[in-house]
Amino acid sequence: MSRKCKQCGFSLITAIFVLVILASLAGYMISLSGVQGSIPVNAIQNARALNAARSATEWAQRIIASAPTSTLGCTNVNNATLNFSVNGLNNFNVNINCSLTNHVEGGTGNFNIINLVATAQFSNFGDTDYVERVTRTSLMLR
Repeated sequence: MSRKCKQCGFSLITAIFVLVILASLAGYMISLSGVQGSIPVNAIQNARALNAARSATEWAQRIIASAPTSTLGCTNVNNATLNFSVNGLNNFNVNINCSLTNHVEGGTGNFNIINLVATAQFSNFGDTDYVERVTRTSLMLR
């Protein structure tokens, strides 16, 4: 009988150890499934932010191209803020910064380079659904 008493409770310790391991694995799998569920949403928001920034850049290019040559530059688009009301792009804030530099090249004359930087943001920095995308475009005008 003394032999049975030495082994009394060994199976209880093993069972508790196995339960703790299984519970921690289950908790890890639940947290992992939550992360995997948010990845497609973040990917879609990133694509939307990129499209919003590209749209703002194209808008700025059209404004610059349609301006008379006497007002060549960034005055119409610099520090512009766009708020889209199109489905999929609504709630994105897009800021456009524009800079103009004049260059002189020997023999060929002067030309201007316009640099456009569009920054599209969704939500506030630090929020779980925060997204920001930046596009940069350069235009050369003679």
